[in-house]
Amino acid sequence: MFVASDLRGGDVITSATLTATVEPLRRTRVLIVEDDEPLRELYRQELVSAGFLVTAVADGVDALKRIDAGLIPDVVVLDLMLPQLNGLDVYRELKAHVQTRNVPILVVTGTDTRELDAAEFAFVFRKPVSGATLIRAIDAAVIN
Repeated sequence: MFVASDLRGGDVITSATLTATVEPLRRTRVLIVEDDEPLRELYRQELVSAGFLVTAVADGVDALKRIDAGLIPDVVVLDLMLPQLNGLDVYRELKAHVQTRNVPILVVTGTDTRELDAAEFAFVFRKPVSGATLIRAIDAAVIN
């Protein structure tokens, strides 16, 4: 588990793995689950520009529908505060299914993360997070 936040709101990274040079893994399928449309679009654009295959949705229900329809992401970028179905419920559903139980989850949230069992996630970030930090975290999560 790695805990990080962006210092402009922060770039504090507590993992040597994240700060190490990581050979980019492109064509990685990323599912972004973020209800803030401008932020979701920013993440989508940054990741697509870096060569990732991105599906971006606004809520947990839509994320699970996409997975039920056959989308199996290599990594999930997950906000916790979502309409309809919150991020922790999405996380539990992903871990309950054989096809997605080993998919790394990167939490990117504006909510308090102290109550999370951070060992359950590949990374936990406090918003805002830069695109570069997100890309490095995705690369590291897929390698591990």
